[in-house]
Amino acid sequence: MKFRALLSALWFVAGIMLVTGCDSPEKGFKEWKAAILKGDIEKANNRTTASGQMLNVFLAGYVEKNAEAKKEFEALKIVSCTRNGDRATLKIKNASGQIKPFDMVKKDGKWKVDPKKDKPTKNDRHDLSSPGQRPGKTRPRENIDMEQE
Repeated sequence: MKFRALLSALWFVAGIMLVTGCDSPEKGFKEWKAAILKGDIEKANNRTTASGQMLNVFLAGYVEKNAEAKKEFEALKIVSCTRNGDRATLKIKNASGQIKPFDMVKKDGKWKVDPKKDKPTKNDRHDLSSPGQRPGKTRPRENIDMEQE
């Protein structure tokens, strides 16, 4: 009797996994990478957030035309994965051994590449309120008289 209960529980878990899919940030990254290498923009876009889909067009074209870039892209390997709810950060090792963070987000039940601009570090002091200014150079704030005459 206990065996039947255990077997039923296993089938239940297997059914849930089948319905929800066994998706993971690692699987999402691998499918995205394979699509880029094949030049399949549609598949790459299925594994990318809307904000990064133009990047897929550029990457696929660049990898297709540049053998060295293709070799480096093929060499990307997942070192680790840290999940936090519907967000994850993969540590990706490149051909030269450098490890960089790679953001993923779960949307519509799928893990997708979430490219975004790197956050400034302590050494990168950008005055974000003054576009076009060089790092470390800020303009004094202007006093604006809002009164109407």
